[in-house]
Amino acid sequence: METLRVWFYDPVQDTHGIFNKMVAYADPPFCHCELQFEDTTACSIYVGSKVIMKQRQFDPKYYTAVQLRVPREKADLAYALCLEKLNSGVSFSSMQMLSCLYPWRRTHTDKNYTFCSKLVTEMLVAAEVLPRGTSTNITPSALHRLIAGMQGVEQRKIDPLEFKEGVELDIF
Repeated sequence: METLRVWFYDPVQDTHGIFNKMVAYADPPFCHCELQFEDTTACSIYVGSKVIMKQRQFDPKYYTAVQLRVPREKADLAYALCLEKLNSGVSFSSMQMLSCLYPWRRTHTDKNYTFCSKLVTEMLVAAEVLPRGTSTNITPSALHRLIAGMQGVEQRKIDPLEFKEGVELDIF
């Protein structure tokens, strides 16, 4: 079994990120998310960037984690999709992100563009943590509600050094 963590950023204490606060205001409390693999490599995308993968730690002052235990082959599927997006140079799309905030929620299908919660949701669907057909046109907060609503999943502030601890959901 492998541990996947989905980290959700809450900008309430962010004194500089007005854009982050606007996104969180539209669907509180989160404005950003990342998927972290057991080796501490995280995959995400930011405004004005392309998909990134890097080893990192998350400050529990700002981030809440949901921890998922999955078979190694499922974690490998998520990792492979992340690498594919990274190597393809997939870029951030403000239009795709904004479309998930409005009632018409038009789905954009251009695979050359994405936003953080769409990317993370796609990886979780590829890993079969979320069912095929799950909408990827979703805000970070909506993704958090979806995952936290799954039976056996709990979220809490997790110290980055506590990687093996915490409540976990086993996905088979």
